[in-house]
Amino acid sequence: MVPKKSSAVADAAVEKIKYDGVISFVEAAANRIYYDLIVWVFHLIFGSISREKMIQQAKESGRYWEYGSSEKIEIRNDESGDVPYLFAEYAGTYDVSRPFVCELDGGLLIGGDDPLVLTRNRKLVMETEKPIFGPRKGAAQADTPFHKRTGYSDRTTSDRMRQLCGGCVQSYNRFNDVPQFESVFPICRRAPSYGHWLLDQLPKIRGLERYKEATGRDPTVIVESDPPGWIQETLSLVGVDDVIPLDMPVARANSLIVSPSRESVPRNQQVYEPSREDVDWLRREMKSRAPAPSEELPDRIYISRENLDGRGRYVTNKEELKGVLEEFDVEWCTPETLSVAEQVRLYENAEVIIGPHGAGLINMVFAREAHVIELMNKPYPMYQHLAQLCGHEFKYLRCGGEGDHSSPIEVDTTDLRDMLANTEGVAASKP
Repeated sequence: MVPKKSSAVADAAVEKIKYDGVISFVEAAANRIYYDLIVWVFHLIFGSISREKMIQQAKESGRYWEYGSSEKIEIRNDESGDVPYLFAEYAGTYDVSRPFVCELDGGLLIGGDDPLVLTRNRKLVMETEKPIFGPRKGAAQADTPFHKRTGYSDRTTSDRMRQLCGGCVQSYNRFNDVPQFESVFPICRRAPSYGHWLLDQLPKIRGLERYKEATGRDPTVIVESDPPGWIQETLSLVGVDDVIPLDMPVARANSLIVSPSRESVPRNQQVYEPSREDVDWLRREMKSRAPAPSEELPDRIYISRENLDGRGRYVTNKEELKGVLEEFDVEWCTPETLSVAEQVRLYENAEVIIGPHGAGLINMVFAREAHVIELMNKPYPMYQHLAQLCGHEFKYLRCGGEGDHSSPIEVDTTDLRDMLANTEGVAASKP
């Protein structure tokens, strides 16, 4: 008798051959075997340390500190849009654990635009490797660095393994002058987006502040090699001016200071941690250091994506859209042409924020009781949740467009005009 699992696998293989063809099936099988081989070699030579194990070790050595508070965050369903049940799956109360920072025995920092952090016994610190969105419900926690989604990284499995092995080999080469740090605080983005950096990574600086308060020590802050300018700008706006890009192949550290990343984007993942404390901290810290504006700023803004080459979701009927925005004195803005500090002040002054789904809407964290209208081509609840954390009124407008969520969109300007006209405190300046 054939076991049920084997039978199911065989049936799936037959269906794939029927659908994709024999060559495609063989290629997929070969890729899977190759991937499994690399994972096996990784566990044989290296291995990893999970969050739970990291906490256990840090507590046993007396190098674990909590900060802030645990939170109960209630997310309401949005019933005001054209599809009332759109976000119902994600509504409810979320228990957000108290954040922490801990110190581990140091090891290696392997450089590049996607650095790797290892303990002294060559265990990869998975807390610095967390993939964007986290594992799906029912899936195993990632325990290798080979889990990047193709849409957010062009790194292949062999690239990461080559980076890992190459860095370790160079660290043992006595002819190499390997930089040595006393203690380091690595903060590495795991997606190219400014928005995910702001919400997922930057609040980890709260952990750095707690560590410095508890120990009196000031670890070196490490970022990726050749970081975009907004990484340094945002770090400076939360009080971190001295950072070192990891542009060397490998470096050593006596101790690693690690603070966890929040799972701040609502998807079908095991853990989702929407933190009002993180949002309040970002708003307070960045606004306190951003210079005052040198000119009067608009209070109704539209966030354009027209200059974001290759990032998608630009509006195809732009001129028609501009006509409606002008009726309501909404100013067309391109945040990517501004410094981060200028963006902070722009959004701080905004009472109405309109824009397609994208990182430009993240800056709503700097606004005060704004009306946020998301032009949406796919039902992602991220900004509906963020608006609730910020205390904003949120509306969405479903937009036309074919393809995935990065495809161009067409705005129904009649619906947008009606939505603006029915928004409290917003009136058209032109008939």
